[in-house]
Amino acid sequence: LRKGTKSCAECKRRKVRCVWPADTTQVCSNCQIRDHPCSPQTLIPSTDSNLSVSESQRTRVLEDEVNLLWAAVRSLEATLTSCARAQSVSLPISEHNRSEAPVEQSDHTSRENNLSHAHPRCHLHQLLDTHILDSQGTEKTWQETEDQTSLVDLEALNHSARRDLQPLLPARSDVVALSAHSFVWSRVYTSLFPGVQMTASAEDMLDHYNEACKPDIDARSVANLLLSLALTVRQIPAEDLESLGLSMCSPAAFPETISVAVHRVVLVEDALAATLEGIETSLLFIRLSLACVNIKRTWLQLRRIVALAEMIGLPRTVAHLDITNTSLEQLRRYQIASDLWEGICMLDRFAGTMFGLPTGTGSYRLSPPKPLLRDGKVVPQVYLRYLTDMALQIQTLDESSAAGKSDISKLAQVHEIHKALEDLALSTPEGWFASLTSYLSADHMLQFWHQYLVVRTHLCFALQHDDAGRYGHHYNACIDACRSMIWRYVTLRPLIPSGISLCRVLDFQVMTAAMFILWTYSETSAQVVTTKLPQQIRSADLFNQLLPAMKTASDRPGGDFAHKAAIALCSLNSYMCNEDLSQESLTLRIPMLGIVTVRRRPALQKHPGS
Repeated sequence: LRKGTKSCAECKRRKVRCVWPADTTQVCSNCQIRDHPCSPQTLIPSTDSNLSVSESQRTRVLEDEVNLLWAAVRSLEATLTSCARAQSVSLPISEHNRSEAPVEQSDHTSRENNLSHAHPRCHLHQLLDTHILDSQGTEKTWQETEDQTSLVDLEALNHSARRDLQPLLPARSDVVALSAHSFVWSRVYTSLFPGVQMTASAEDMLDHYNEACKPDIDARSVANLLLSLALTVRQIPAEDLESLGLSMCSPAAFPETISVAVHRVVLVEDALAATLEGIETSLLFIRLSLACVNIKRTWLQLRRIVALAEMIGLPRTVAHLDITNTSLEQLRRYQIASDLWEGICMLDRFAGTMFGLPTGTGSYRLSPPKPLLRDGKVVPQVYLRYLTDMALQIQTLDESSAAGKSDISKLAQVHEIHKALEDLALSTPEGWFASLTSYLSADHMLQFWHQYLVVRTHLCFALQHDDAGRYGHHYNACIDACRSMIWRYVTLRPLIPSGISLCRVLDFQVMTAAMFILWTYSETSAQVVTTKLPQQIRSADLFNQLLPAMKTASDRPGGDFAHKAAIALCSLNSYMCNEDLSQESLTLRIPMLGIVTVRRRPALQKHPGS
């Protein structure tokens, strides 16, 4: 019986009220009057025959069955191939019983086992390589591991990801319209960061689009195109985006849609992500998420990229490359792997220094940098490589300060970093640092970041500067670099396409320079030191130029850091320069720090650096 029903089947069919004379009666009033058999409603279980299945559902079921058949065929092929290899290669125990030597095999190789082969010889290898046993030459490189990683699982995941991502591809007309806006940011990214192959022109993006529409394309290639398009949409202002006449439903929501989809179908799957193509997709995803997602989430994703690269043995393989008996295709893959690992380390180390988070690649040595100059011009990737090496040293300096080490040891570290930065600056062509053009170039970003590292190098001692001239060298170096940063920011920030990750990076970094400038001239005003008045006036002028630039940037896409920083700096400036001491404290909302409450120190307790 159907649970909770009170009407009989006949009343239900006639759609009339079913009245029962009493609870004990077997026939309702309507059936009794009509002399009709009264039967209760019964539950009819659903079967395949009475379920309506749509055409798309039937197609999906058939596709899944075909995929399972192909997976079974590939599994048999892999098993037969592995058996043939095992029969052809065996450990020689003795000459007379070679055929009787036992060979241990496994019918199923898990992803975890495959990943473990990518690492160099460990203590277990030593136990298998003694005066009795020999395991030399049997370890697998990351290339062999990648080729043998569960082909069945990888093909099935690739098919599923491709099926989910290809419907997200916009119309060709939309790609044509967007490709005209992708040149500036892709050119800067490609010249600065190694590892990720960006679309260099509109023609390249259209060629990539044609490849992505093919039924057998790798899903990670589709994801790369979608992420490139999402980055392009992010940096187009809303009014310009509407004027393009795109056919997609909601262009403004397109980046978020792509970010969620790529993360769900590609990045969370280890079999897809733990490959060179998967790591390249992950790095491109980092650039999109850094422009619009919480920094901590982006940092966790970056840590996962480092872990995946370590699991497939990428760092050690790149460090111990043997080009003997290596094909051209393998050399090409090794070059891609080397560029990817270098790009991961550069991003990890520079981001760690900027956001005050520990790096995951600090223990790895990179290959020596290439020549800094080519045809008399600075090679941006090489220059950035030098800067990231120094950023790692600055993190060590910060750790020394946090550990309370002596000033003598920290001064030695500061001197070493300052000397390296100075030598790097002297290695550039004459007038390179003084050049600021009306168009965006990678050189502008490098010059800004160079000054940022100078500030970070001297900051700990510059804040201890006093009237006696203690640490005066560090104070002067720091304030000069801060002024250079603000001057460059005012010129450079309007040139950067809005909505890309570089906007947030510059907004966050210039806040360090602005806060130090605030400290210098408010501290000067408090002490009434006439010798510093010219510096104070110049710093105040620069600060007044910075705030309008930050407010203008805050109105553009990706300007959330600039908006918060501008409000915090205005409030801090008013608080520090106000002689009225009635306001005891000030609450600020600062990017990456969150809500911070500051208050003036009492005059008797005031010390340098407060």
